Amino acid sequence: MAYVRGNKGDYDNWAALGNPGWSFDDVLPYFKKLENFESDRIDVDLRGFAGPVNSVNNKEEDYFDKFSSQFTEIGFDIIHDYNAKKQIGAARNQVHAKLGKRVSGATAYVTPAITRHNFNVTIRALVTKILIDDFEKKAYGVEFIKNGQRFTAIAKKEVILSAGAINTPQLLMLSGIGPSNELEKHCIPIIKNLPVGNQLKDHSVVPLSYKINSTEEHVTLREAISDFLDGKGILTRSENRFAFSFVNTRNETSPVPNIEFSFDYPSPLDIILPSQSNFTDENLKYRELLSGTFNIAIFLLHPKSSGTLKLKSKNILDYPLIDINILGDIEDMETFHDSIKIITKIGETKLAKKYNLQLIEYPSCKEYCHNSKEYWFCVLKYLIEPGLHASSTAKMAPKTDPLAVVDSKLRVYGIKGLRIVDCSIMPTPISGHNNAAAFMIGEKAADMVKRDYEI
Repeated sequence: MAYVRGNKGDYDNWAALGNPGWSFDDVLPYFKKLENFESDRIDVDLRGFAGPVNSVNNKEEDYFDKFSSQFTEIGFDIIHDYNAKKQIGAARNQVHAKLGKRVSGATAYVTPAITRHNFNVTIRALVTKILIDDFEKKAYGVEFIKNGQRFTAIAKKEVILSAGAINTPQLLMLSGIGPSNELEKHCIPIIKNLPVGNQLKDHSVVPLSYKINSTEEHVTLREAISDFLDGKGILTRSENRFAFSFVNTRNETSPVPNIEFSFDYPSPLDIILPSQSNFTDENLKYRELLSGTFNIAIFLLHPKSSGTLKLKSKNILDYPLIDINILGDIEDMETFHDSIKIITKIGETKLAKKYNLQLIEYPSCKEYCHNSKEYWFCVLKYLIEPGLHASSTAKMAPKTDPLAVVDSKLRVYGIKGLRIVDCSIMPTPISGHNNAAAFMIGEKAADMVKRDYEI
């Protein structure tokens, strides 16, 4: 639910990489078009206020007010809106929400259009293949299964693929578009040899947890649900997050961050969220210590490491093989270490001493001197997780780029009538979470389609 557009420099870099029409000045009108930012301090030159995607500052402002002195003490500027002129600094987090309820692509775009005569949505269906004329190299429809039956949908003009940075490359490869060696391995006829899935990017994240001598009044689940129905309370929050802070650990004067810190206050609600099942026993025991903790998540925004996405089989029901290659480049380890040196200063602030803020150490790294580089490299290897912000698996780039899959109009190279509209086309990751950028890509692509067909 985090609403973070990314940085002006991200999009200017996309354009500089050979993608005309994708600079910040080019994409800003689409961000403004899609959003309705609820704020009494809106910068109308940079923010939208009449779009379908509602974004709001976290309304539980007492946490931010409580900790703002802590932020300034370690050198963070306090800013009002990280989606406006300045992103570097600490601010209340913004979420996609309206009256305390999540705003999604479905609620913002699909539901309002559901009764239109030219709009049809088929749910609980799975596309299994893009239909491509091998002679003309033209996409003309899709196959899908629903209720155990196979169907075909034919496109008069083009097929638009918006399955996301994981399923888009999987479906392309199953349809014969992808690296020839990968397709041959699974006996899939090659229609177009393209580097699909050869660059997988993600914002990896490391959580740090602190014991804190501060509590909230306990809330029962029944009380929380009652509050939620009135548009208030704990269940209207994105986790118990109250702030984001953006920094550049390598260049203090740069306006483009390379790290995001996310701050979560201890929740007053006894809810056990489902956890990943592939943690080691040791890691699970550590996580049992984290109930009622103050948490700081460190997001690596521009990883040097790149992973891959490959097919497990030619069966669409088999999940693809995802290798994010976390920490594959030593520079990512160094950047994380730089960020840890910044953020652990929080434990030395006056407010931290007031609340007896104490970092919870990871047991398996106690052999190293506490706070040494070796200790933190050990912690990183145990605690790092995928940020779940996958991108760049069908990269937008000039044809000369060895990783290029789509052009600047999002058309798949060598295949007529096939366009990709999702985060897989991102040339590089953005300085933030992907959701707002995904909406922007959709709005911009809609204009491209209308122009191409004079609609």
